[in-house]
Amino acid sequence: MSDLTDERRDYVPLHLPSDVQWGFTHVGLHALRHYTHWIPHSKGLVGPFMAKYWPGLTFQNAMKLTTDAGVWTTRSSHFSGRDVAEHVKELHLLFGGGSRIIEFGSDERAETDPLRVGDGGITVSLHDIDPHAPGAFREIARALLGRMAPTSGNERTG
Repeated sequence: MSDLTDERRDYVPLHLPSDVQWGFTHVGLHALRHYTHWIPHSKGLVGPFMAKYWPGLTFQNAMKLTTDAGVWTTRSSHFSGRDVAEHVKELHLLFGGGSRIIEFGSDERAETDPLRVGDGGITVSLHDIDPHAPGAFREIARALLGRMAPTSGNERTG
């Protein structure tokens, strides 16, 4: 894997020891976490993503192996409920099983969420809407659209 493109270098460590079958950078683990959402699964994007960065590793096995390796921490603000532990610089999944975590040095620091672009989501309170009532979808859509409407900065909708 020494012929990594610039894009792959973000997700896969550039130099891996011979005992490593698959390697993840800190950013690569964030990318893996990003694919825990149902949309990339429903659009068939997960298989090609995994094949591009970690050929031969399925998403389900990657999640199991990374979980077993202990790279995830709890993060209630992310839809997956998890985050990459701050100390994890790289994760090496070894041939024949097992894993190795490479930690950041004392002068290095992980980005909190290197893939975060903007807010990426909104929260809308639907406590006054009965989803089973006639016309509920219209009311839910109205609440969502109202939350997305631009504001002057002084007021907040939703």
